Order: sequence, then structure tokens, then C-alpha cells
Amino acid sequence: LRLRMERGNGSTEDLTARVLDLASPIGCGQRGLIVAPPKAGKTMLMQNIAQSITYNYPNCVLIVLLIDERPEEVTEMQRLVKGEVIASTFDEPAARHVQVAEMVIEKAKRLVEHK
Repeated sequence: LRLRMERGNGSTEDLTARVLDLASPIGCGQRGLIVAPPKAGKTMLMQNIAQSITYNYPNCVLIVLLIDERPEEVTEMQRLVKGEVIASTFDEPAARHVQVAEMVIEKAKRLVEHK
């Protein structure tokens, strides 16, 4: 199932969502990776994606995994996103990042098995 990001309200965020729909469509159950230098807008893009999904698909289970992020970014994401935000901040060792990522993947698998 393809998830449409565009809300149809004509806002700047909606323009970002429209470009995302055209350039890199997102499907239900899909994992995504955003790699970019600092201050490039990664967090804003992720927030936009999460908000679009919760707006357009209210029954969708949304899990956001943040790896190697600043604690401020994690807090902001938790405040703005109506979904589960799981994070491993930059001060954690790499082994912890892997552990958290594997835990979230296993959780997602269990959710799919129960539906």
C-alpha cells in the first residue's frame, strides 16, 4: 500500500510532501534512511513525513527510530509526532545504536504478526 504524503492544504510542508510523493514514494511497512550533513533539514523532513502519515492514515501504527541524534532533536520529535519515537542519542556507543535498531525491527515484526 502506497502512503500519500500530500495533505492538499497548499502549505510549504505540503509542497515538501508532494515532492516526496513524486521523487521517492513511501509504502506501508517500509523502512527509510535519511543521511545528510548537519543542518540540512533531516529532522524537518522526518517530522513532515510522520505528520503526513498520521494525518492521512490515522489507523497506521507509526514508529520513528532516531539513531545518533542530539537529545534536543529527540525531544522535539517526541513532542511533534503522534507516534512512538525510539532513540539512541549521539553519546551512546555504536553497540547501543545497533541494539536499539534491532529491538525496533523485532517489535515491528511482532506487530505485523499480530495483525
